[in-house]
Amino acid sequence: MGFIQSSEKIKAAFISPQKAIQPGQHLCLDHAESRHATQVLRLCAGDGIQVINGSGYFYPCRILTCRPTVEYEVLDALPGHDRDLPALHALVPLIRKRRWEWLVEKLCEAGITVIRPYLSRRTRPLEWTKHMHARSRRIVLSAVKQSRRTTIPCLEHPLPLADVLREVGDCPEKWLLRREAPCRAKDLATQGGDALFLVGPEGGLTDAEEAHIRDVGFRAISVAQTILRSETAALFMTALMRAHGRR
Repeated sequence: MGFIQSSEKIKAAFISPQKAIQPGQHLCLDHAESRHATQVLRLCAGDGIQVINGSGYFYPCRILTCRPTVEYEVLDALPGHDRDLPALHALVPLIRKRRWEWLVEKLCEAGITVIRPYLSRRTRPLEWTKHMHARSRRIVLSAVKQSRRTTIPCLEHPLPLADVLREVGDCPEKWLLRREAPCRAKDLATQGGDALFLVGPEGGLTDAEEAHIRDVGFRAISVAQTILRSETAALFMTALMRAHGRR
């Protein structure tokens, strides 16, 4: 074990492309992460950093050199707080770009496992391009580093709602958020395994879409007495589910 013993000495977290990391290895950050470390954060040799590769572990490291890229020594491998959390999937409609990016960031910070955007009859039109997916992916990684997660959420490409519902499988717990429903937040306390939830678009789901959702095993739940925006409802539900037996 190296000399960094506490998180107070670790100045920043970085994403590593290496899938297998072991204490004692000497590895390098990629060009973008190296530039951020040296030009933005002004880190230098001897500083402590934390490296994350999505494995559920975080790796306290010590910077050895900063030129041309940051080379570091791996000092330890420690399990992350989110390593064994049950999977939590959010099925969310595509919304306006700025609000979408806010939603992606906050869901990642709150502990979501998979973000599955969908297109429904009343979803606001939004052109999904390779650039937008890449930008959303960068937001995911930034939120992972900021929140010190050790797992990296999966961001799916948008699909029609019917296709998304065909892929939900036999997940034991499926929730459809509605303002009026027989189930309330307290009903989440009795659950504890993998789960997914679906948030409707601003214009609401059609009767046919809601019937299809119920047919594949979703239960309606109300988490607020007010009408919430799609992104607010998704974030609220993520926080509730992580608080009820999924921390």
